[in-house]
Amino acid sequence: MVFGGVYAPSLLAGKFLLCPASSRPGTRKSKNFLNDGKVLTRTNMNLQPTTAAKATYLGNQGPVDDFPFPVRGYPGKRALDIFLSLLALLLTLPLFVLTALLIWLSSPGPIFYRGLRAGLRGKPFWQLKFRTMTLRHSGNPFTSQGDPRVTPIGRVLRLFRIDELPQIINILKGEMSWVGPRPEDYDIVVRCYSTDQLRVLSVRPGLTGTVQVKSFPGLEYMIPPEADPQRYYEEVLLPQRLEEDLRYIENMSFWGDLKILFATIYCVFVKSWSVLLKTKRDPGRQKRNENEFYLSATSTSQFPQQRESAKSPTKAAA
Repeated sequence: MVFGGVYAPSLLAGKFLLCPASSRPGTRKSKNFLNDGKVLTRTNMNLQPTTAAKATYLGNQGPVDDFPFPVRGYPGKRALDIFLSLLALLLTLPLFVLTALLIWLSSPGPIFYRGLRAGLRGKPFWQLKFRTMTLRHSGNPFTSQGDPRVTPIGRVLRLFRIDELPQIINILKGEMSWVGPRPEDYDIVVRCYSTDQLRVLSVRPGLTGTVQVKSFPGLEYMIPPEADPQRYYEEVLLPQRLEEDLRYIENMSFWGDLKILFATIYCVFVKSWSVLLKTKRDPGRQKRNENEFYLSATSTSQFPQQRESAKSPTKAAA
């Protein structure tokens, strides 16, 4: 939501009935609507467009006049993003059509999923993905190992990262980059990020990055089966992930991004097949395989605290 050029996404959390001063709400229907305690009424708000204010909402720090950290990057990064995006769209267009058709046939609902993410300088944007879950929204909003809401075709799309392809559109719009910090849920940024951790917003979030490569096949496999997914992610994985993202920002370079891109290709075309074949050979042991993937991810990850928590998952979730 933009008021006068000021990004004010915190207003998304409430309901507002905006009435001109000459037309105060006086009908019974309006009064009943306002008396539920959930609506803020203002009759003298000045909402004239202006370009003077340029504030960015920075998580729990509130609106500020200027982003406290310089925007990071290297010459040619944006040009590389555009070139790779146009090339990828040309090469994957048949896959786009086939994936959309499979999703439409497999379960009712939209083809795409939109998630609100925090972008460059804290600006919110809608991250696009192919939908991989059913429309049942009950349960934890976080995806965990063996989540029954994930459709069969969705598991394949997630494993081979095909569900991420629509983010090419986000890259072309300038909201994301091919390589960068993992785009984070806007609500988590608001609730959990410290001032220093907001430095990850000094670059565009990436479709891939060091965290995505090191946590392959996915962060959900790094969460102990007995733990609460949201709590474990926010208290254990998130600080370590942000530390890794900040390390990437400090050492960001053209050659470093190329290395991450090639590592991602290796994960998608080599590691994904090994995971898929292991499950296909013995589908009855899928749950145990997921536990093995969790232990493997935590033992090979460069997250030292995560390796220690892998030895006692129930203790980490307490």
